[in-house]
Amino acid sequence: AAVDMGLIRGRHTLNGSAKQIAEELRGFQALGCGHVALEVSYSTFPAILETIDLIADEIKPRVAG
Repeated sequence: AAVDMGLIRGRHTLNGSAKQIAEELRGFQALGCGHVALEVSYSTFPAILETIDLIADEIKPRVAG
């Protein structure tokens, strides 16, 4: 696996499609959360860049509405 699961054990993770992750983040918004910190460095450098692009292109627009 590209992610060392031992490094993220015990942490809350966001998994699923862009739509599913956006829905989960909107749930935090509904509870009054205005900011989140996303850690994406548990993988290879190319995968990290791909994840950042995915967040910017597919998740952020769904959450920012």
